Amino acid sequence: MLNQIKIFLFIVALTLLSCGTETMPIETSSPKMKSLFPPTGSINAPVDTALSITMNTWTRKGTGTLGIYYYDTDVLFESLDVADTLVKAIGTALEFKPFKNLDYYTKYYIKIDKGAITDITRNQNLFDGINDKSIWNFTTTRNLPKLRGLQPANMQSNVSVESELTMIFNKSVKTGTGFITLYKPPLIVIERHDVASDNAISIQDSIVTLKLNKKLSLNTKYYVIVDSAAIIDKNNTDNTYAGITDSTGWYFSTAETDDPVVTEFKPANKAQTVAANTPISIKFNKKVNPAVGNIELYEKSINAITFTTSVVSESVITDETGLVAIKLPYNLKFGTSYFIKIDSAAFVDDGGKAFAGIRDSISWSFTTEPKPTSDQNTFYTVMSGEEQGTVIMTGNQYITLTTSDSGAFSIKTVNVKYFQGTSQMYNINITFITDSTQQNTFQFENADGRATISVENLLKKVTYNTGAKGFLNISKNYPDYVIGYFTVTVCEANAAKCVTLTGSQFTVVK
Repeated sequence: MLNQIKIFLFIVALTLLSCGTETMPIETSSPKMKSLFPPTGSINAPVDTALSITMNTWTRKGTGTLGIYYYDTDVLFESLDVADTLVKAIGTALEFKPFKNLDYYTKYYIKIDKGAITDITRNQNLFDGINDKSIWNFTTTRNLPKLRGLQPANMQSNVSVESELTMIFNKSVKTGTGFITLYKPPLIVIERHDVASDNAISIQDSIVTLKLNKKLSLNTKYYVIVDSAAIIDKNNTDNTYAGITDSTGWYFSTAETDDPVVTEFKPANKAQTVAANTPISIKFNKKVNPAVGNIELYEKSINAITFTTSVVSESVITDETGLVAIKLPYNLKFGTSYFIKIDSAAFVDDGGKAFAGIRDSISWSFTTEPKPTSDQNTFYTVMSGEEQGTVIMTGNQYITLTTSDSGAFSIKTVNVKYFQGTSQMYNINITFITDSTQQNTFQFENADGRATISVENLLKKVTYNTGAKGFLNISKNYPDYVIGYFTVTVCEANAAKCVTLTGSQFTVVK
């Protein structure tokens, strides 16, 4: 029996050795194209799309170029060396993304050099390439108007019964054909407005406003339907807005009372790890005016007022949208819980109806972030209005630059970028104030709503003490509407460390 086992093991060993020395077959067929993205003949490809070709085998990058051409003229749009980092071999696919976005509503075709793609066999068989415009071509999407914001916001509650309906688009628009209809669920028509003839609809560049014929009802849900092609591109009537076609695209509910009510706190109620220099604001469902009363900031642990101001002081700023900003003269303490009280009737609407006030310690409370350790040297940026998203405002955009210690820092760059606006000439003033007597203002003229303005050379050698404040001001000849953002790069005084602070998006409406 033992001898039989030895003979069996000897045969197995010989078999394994013979398999290990057998020469692996060499694949000699070239890789074949299996699928394309965007598919050939397709339309509405995004202008920022990545392109990919999937093969019937695993691939690697070879040598050669990938060319993107205008279909109608055979002019080269862009060429990519397959060795570029923008070209990636992933499994059976080769993916690549152009350096710049494609043009809107334009037909392209793709060429690929022979050998730009190979398989992963030892023979590295070459893909034959694409040299015929009929093999891979597609058309990009139109530059259609798209919504950037709604007022009232979708799903908003406590909306004022005196509200107008406003749509903010990404480009200049005008009315087309169709209707904007206000419904009460399930299908009750409240108001129906023909966009082509109704004077209740007004357009200011990219902002469409519908002034309702009647006040809304209290404690009621509504939704809005906007017909496809009711709003169109101002400069190209073929580019139509897709519309809002169901009851979930834009719906809201009105307040239970006609008195001013709060729709948003900043910081949010019960928020944790709030920045020590966070902006403080309260948003109402309608425009309010300061009346008589105080706003009080309490430190919760000692139940004591740490800041108080009359609502008619310069520390309280209101605007037409119902936003009330509260300017503190100093940063909050790290790792501290606060709550805010507001006197009843401190704010009233235009009809004299009063805000009920906040007279307890739980309706608006928050806790600041822990104190940074000394080696963190954290920089902050604080801006009035929204931290994220679109801010409707008519005044200055403020920032505060603060280090976690008392060291000085310098402003290295300030970049202001407008990604939507008119092409009118307008001035940009950037002012940094170091104290009550000294300020440095830099003014720029810009005729392109999508330009970037850098002031690196002007500000590089200017040093400001910690807590320096500044503001961006769009002067009185700014265009009717502009959306943008700005960034600030700050450095320690010795330039040992620099941090770029990205400012929140803002919108200026004339």
